[in-house]
Amino acid sequence: MSFRFLSPTKGPGLRVASLGFLTLAVAIAVLQTGRPACAQVAPATDDQIQRAIQKAVGRLRGTLPSLHGGESAVVAMALIKSGLPPETPEIKAAIDLILERTPTEGYVPGAHYVYEAGVSLMVLANADPVKYKRQIETIAQFLISVQRTCGAWYYFSQGDGNAGDTSITQYAVLGLWEASRAGVPVPKKVWDKVAGWHIRTQQTDGAFTYHPLENITGAFGQPGSHTMTVAGTASLLVARMHLYPDARDIEEVKTRRRRRGKKYGLLEPAVPAAENAARDTVQADIGYRPTTRLASIDKAVNSGRDWLAARFTIQPKGNWDLYYLYGLERLMALANLKELGGHDWYAEGAAQLCRVQDPGGAWHDGCGAEPATAL
Repeated sequence: MSFRFLSPTKGPGLRVASLGFLTLAVAIAVLQTGRPACAQVAPATDDQIQRAIQKAVGRLRGTLPSLHGGESAVVAMALIKSGLPPETPEIKAAIDLILERTPTEGYVPGAHYVYEAGVSLMVLANADPVKYKRQIETIAQFLISVQRTCGAWYYFSQGDGNAGDTSITQYAVLGLWEASRAGVPVPKKVWDKVAGWHIRTQQTDGAFTYHPLENITGAFGQPGSHTMTVAGTASLLVARMHLYPDARDIEEVKTRRRRRGKKYGLLEPAVPAAENAARDTVQADIGYRPTTRLASIDKAVNSGRDWLAARFTIQPKGNWDLYYLYGLERLMALANLKELGGHDWYAEGAAQLCRVQDPGGAWHDGCGAEPATAL
C-alpha cells in the first residue's frame, strides 16, 4: 500500500506528512477541549465531536493491521492519542514494526525515510518513553546524522547540502522534540541550524514555501502556502524553545502577562522535566552560544503568523486540508493562541471536521483516507 501522504508529489500543492490537527491525534484530543465558537461559525456540539472521534477510532482500528511503515506509525499515534493503551493488539503490532527497524545497533530507514523516522519517535515517546529509551535514542541519532549542512532535512541524505524541504523538516523537528521530551539529548547546534535555515528561506511577506532555494535572491521552488507557513513557523517556535528555554513566550512579550492553561496542547513532556534533563546532559551544549538571535526568530515567527492571520482559512482549497489543520493546531498550541486574525480556529476547524467526515468514520485529502483520518 502506498504511503501517499509521505510520498513526493510535484506541482504547486504540498506534500503532506503528519499527524494532523483533527485527524485523530488532534481531532481526538483538541476537540475535547471545547472552546467557544466565533459568531460566524455554527459550532459542533460535544456529542457530535465525541461521535466523530469514536467513528474514526473504529475505522482506524479496523484498517491498522493492513498498514505498514509510516502509515502504520501515524495511525498508531492517533489511536494512542485517542486514549487507547499501547498494549492494544493493533497498536502493539504497529510498535513492533518500528522496533524491527531498530536492531541492536543503528536504525534501518524505511521507504519514507525522515517522515517515518519522525513519526516513529512520536509513537515510541507517547507509548512508553522509558521502555523504548534505546530505540528513541537510536532513531534520534539517525535524524541528527542526516540533517543537511544548511540545517534542513530532505528526502535522502545525499546530494546538495543546501537543498531543503519544509515539510520533511517539520517532521524531523517534531520527532526530535518528542525525543527531547523523552529525555534524549538533542544538541543545541541542531536547533540552531533549524532556526537559521527557516529564517534564511522565509519569503519577504512572511510565508514559507515547500522547496525553498537558498542563495538565489527571490527564487523559491514553489509559492508560499498555508500548509508550509504553519509548518515553518511552528518549527521556528520549537527551535526557539530549545535554544532559549528561559525566554518569555512571544505572546507574553506582546501582552505582558502569561496565559493560563495547558501549554503545547497535546505535546506535554512525556517524562517530568525531561526537556531540562536532556538539555543539561548534552556536554557539547556547555557554553554554546546560538548563532541565530532570539530577536531574529521572534521577528520571523511574528511575520509568519501575520501572513496566516491576514489570509485565515479553514480550507486552503488544496489537496492537503487535514495536514494543514494539524499544522495549524500545532502552531496555535506552541504560540498559545486561541484566535488568529479574529477567528476561533478551533471552533471553525471542529465544525468543518464534523461536517465533512464520511459515514464510515474517515476523513479524506491527498494523504489518503488512513493518514488523513489519523491526522
